[in-house]
Amino acid sequence: IAISVDGPQELHDQMRVTKGGHGSYKATMAGLHKLKKAGCNIGISCTLGEHNVTKTKEIAEWLQNELSMKNFGMNLLYYESH
Repeated sequence: IAISVDGPQELHDQMRVTKGGHGSYKATMAGLHKLKKAGCNIGISCTLGEHNVTKTKEIAEWLQNELSMKNFGMNLLYYESH
């Protein structure tokens, strides 16, 4: 199961918001922990954009150290200027 997490709360909540405009970090983490507790094989999909691309090393370390994630991928969000 792939869960989208863009880093710690201050980074994640900049781009991952609810329809009401609130950050989704707490709900995402609650779901992630429920899946882990149920024994699911989880991977993280981290989108890199202007909000976090300069922090890739810190995000990778956070995913490993804080969330104990061994499986994660980073995807570059491409912005095309017009």
